[in-house]
Amino acid sequence: MITMYYSMHTCVGVTINRFHIKVYIMGIKQKATLLRNLLCFSAAAQTGKINETAQKNGFKQSNLSNMIKDLEKFLGGQLLNRSRSGVQITSLGKDVLDIANDVEKTVYQLEYYSKQKYEYSGKIRLWTTEGVGVGLISSCLSEFYTLHPNIQVDIFGSFQKPRQIYDIDMGLIFEEPTHDDTVVIYKGKMNFAFYASQQYLSKYGTPKSLKDLQENHCICTRQNFTELSEWSDFIKKVKHLSVTTDSSNVLLSLILDGVGISILPKSIGRRHKDLTEFDFMSLSRDFWVVSHKESKDLPKVRSLLQLIRQASEKL
Repeated sequence: MITMYYSMHTCVGVTINRFHIKVYIMGIKQKATLLRNLLCFSAAAQTGKINETAQKNGFKQSNLSNMIKDLEKFLGGQLLNRSRSGVQITSLGKDVLDIANDVEKTVYQLEYYSKQKYEYSGKIRLWTTEGVGVGLISSCLSEFYTLHPNIQVDIFGSFQKPRQIYDIDMGLIFEEPTHDDTVVIYKGKMNFAFYASQQYLSKYGTPKSLKDLQENHCICTRQNFTELSEWSDFIKKVKHLSVTTDSSNVLLSLILDGVGISILPKSIGRRHKDLTEFDFMSLSRDFWVVSHKESKDLPKVRSLLQLIRQASEKL
């Protein structure tokens, strides 16, 4: 026979075959401490740096480390491997991180359960790729701020995707989304063209064709442009490949400084008066603007989306 009774001290008394066992249930204070430690672990796992995480969130490094150690003690296992270069998440840590993501999702839902949900105010957290995506977004923001001066846009430009869709309100990505919580709110095409500076053209002359570019001109490229099959085929026949980089901003600087010719998104290339555009071949790349169900219908998100759509369709 099993009997159970509750006391005023947040514990459950359980009697099993005459043996009495006390099972303690955490009160609100203990739960709050556990959730705080869980979120501290999640933040440290994301940055990979205890000190950086502590500074960003207003903790002393020692205090943050102790909170994570308390969580490890509670769970009975190590969540992070620590070294001088930072921290690495363990297999147990990966499982616990999934739980932390669910907690952060709940916090996010509470954050937007307010009158701001229906107003043009507050923040938009927007993620995009470094360089290419930022170029498209920035072309929209002047008009957006004119329409909505009370909205702050936090742009996260990075090579790494957001850890989870609930970390952002909008994202501009170049791979078709597969995550269950991701909602596609727009699909567009980013069109590319060749660009050269006046400095380069005065020194090397104006290219006349694709073949002329391949045989007689200095070409620069970005590594992930190889995902464009036409560009990949073009590069294979180039005789003077001057520079390869993994950065859109570096590539733009190379072209502006007359180092060589390359393709750029038209949303970026046409903003620089010193650059001459050459449409020697048609190049485009799909992109997706994504959100999630809690943010996709926010008026401020829909307004910025409309400007992104208009900017994309003009090019």
